[in-house]
Amino acid sequence: MAAVDYMDPAAVPGFSAPLTMDDMRRSHEVYNGLPHIETRYKEEIDRDAVHGLLGIILRHGLGHLVGVYNLHRHDPLPTDTVRIEKDIGHLLAGARMTPPVPLDRVDLGNTHALTYHVEGNKLVPFEFGEGQHLVPAGVITADFMDEFTTFVAQRELVEVFAVEVEE
Repeated sequence: MAAVDYMDPAAVPGFSAPLTMDDMRRSHEVYNGLPHIETRYKEEIDRDAVHGLLGIILRHGLGHLVGVYNLHRHDPLPTDTVRIEKDIGHLLAGARMTPPVPLDRVDLGNTHALTYHVEGNKLVPFEFGEGQHLVPAGVITADFMDEFTTFVAQRELVEVFAVEVEE
């Protein structure tokens, strides 16, 4: 399988390109299409793949910013909603939650993508956070994205692992 052919960091929605309502609608479909967490965690984890992905992350100097995400969902999202992580530290120090948020209440200017599913030749955001992204432009490079997504695609792990950008 050839390397993913776009990997222009400027083209990644919610990272260096603005999020759109189309991105939000697509994220709803992606999220609800994921296996339930209880099903996912009954499966054996491909430790060699995890080590390979972590090696890619570390080789690109991104261990403090990027993680490997084992694809899963919790309860299905209701129609026309997305998951947006919110800081609830005022209730419990360091706590966060990801409630469903109706699409008509999403502030695209105050929302950033956290988790990306490899889909064909692109990265599709499907979980989000409040506020602006704290990762400076250019830190996560096209070379990293290409290597990560190619690894996942070549090993037929696009339904198993995703890339998560840490806060």
